[in-house]
Amino acid sequence: MAITIIQQPQKYTPSNSDILLQFKTVSIYFRYFIVEVLNSAGVVISSQKLKGIPTSPKEAFTNLVSILSDAAKTSINNSTNLIEYTPNDLYKYSIRIKEYDDEITSVGGVFRPTGNVILDSTTLISDLYVFNAKIEYDYDFTTVVATASGTGRFLTNKPDKCDIQPIATEYLYYLNDGRASKIRFIFYYSTGTSVTKTVAITTTQKIGRINISPLVLQVNGSVLTDLKYYTIELLDVNNNVAVQPVYRYLNTFKSISNVQVFWANTSGGIDSYLFKNVRESVAVTKVSTVGNPYKLDSNGKYSKYNADKYNATDVTLKSDSLSTYTVVSEYLTNPESKWLTTSLLGSKQVYVMIEGNKLYPVSVTDKGGAIQNTRYGGQLNSFEFSFTMETSIPLQKFTGEEFFPYTLPITF
Repeated sequence: MAITIIQQPQKYTPSNSDILLQFKTVSIYFRYFIVEVLNSAGVVISSQKLKGIPTSPKEAFTNLVSILSDAAKTSINNSTNLIEYTPNDLYKYSIRIKEYDDEITSVGGVFRPTGNVILDSTTLISDLYVFNAKIEYDYDFTTVVATASGTGRFLTNKPDKCDIQPIATEYLYYLNDGRASKIRFIFYYSTGTSVTKTVAITTTQKIGRINISPLVLQVNGSVLTDLKYYTIELLDVNNNVAVQPVYRYLNTFKSISNVQVFWANTSGGIDSYLFKNVRESVAVTKVSTVGNPYKLDSNGKYSKYNADKYNATDVTLKSDSLSTYTVVSEYLTNPESKWLTTSLLGSKQVYVMIEGNKLYPVSVTDKGGAIQNTRYGGQLNSFEFSFTMETSIPLQKFTGEEFFPYTLPITF
């Protein structure tokens, strides 16, 4: 008998959200189902046996999140390329459902089970993908992915309208189901003029990221002098919006001792922020033992000292140091304050830039806190947090003294 699908995973599903599968049969000889999850090569990575649910014995239900939650990862590197495709960030899979029924034989014209089970029917659901995200609220992939039937959005928790420092690094990740064909940048200047630039992207690449850092845009031909803000969006071949635009306002206020922080967000991308006013404290942990202060001196006599030096009573076997850095943001709007508090502090992967323009994983010590909003009188708030890393690792601290025109690579 044929298997009827009641609900199945969407074509693109967050790997850490519910991945629901529900189906049924009408066979009177039904015994159980086998649900197999296959990778893109057709290899079975998981198999589970399901019987009917108590209230509907011929219907089965399962949540595949426990199988696929770790299948997709978000790649991160400090590349200065304008566009990068990240196919490994998307995991392709399919689902095969097998229905097994009682084997029936005819004895004297009467149909009876033989005691064996046989494969009755098979259904395959293919062309499914998961990406590393957790989106709980009424998820519909056509509002996230650039599709023929819907306009997507960039995979970021960051508010659509935010400031960006000239020396800051920021990436925008996106999903594309064959619709988006170009990036459109529009640069707006204090002179009242604007400049539009488009860059082609490969429509067959389903996932990628755009480097929207001001320095990278400058290297790729954009003029930053007198720039007030710029927008980034994806378009289709007819110049219709395929991924909703974001706005970045250039903040040229200079501060000393800045550090760039990156973290994996819950939307499937990497968010970032350039924090300022780096403060460091060091905690030292030592392992020591107590030694005998009496040792033979140069005259062959036991003594507490030898050659004008007292013998040590405490001997240090191991010494480790851990630095805690505390940083603060610029003044924030209410949406920016909520974004940093919830997205950064809740992230499983946090990196800072160290010397050599490399990314180093750190541990965030803050566990949460009140979301600060604009105070009475319009005074904005800032966000402060702390992280730890080995003291021997050289943190990249931008001085803030550099100004236009910038060049890459920059040496601070």
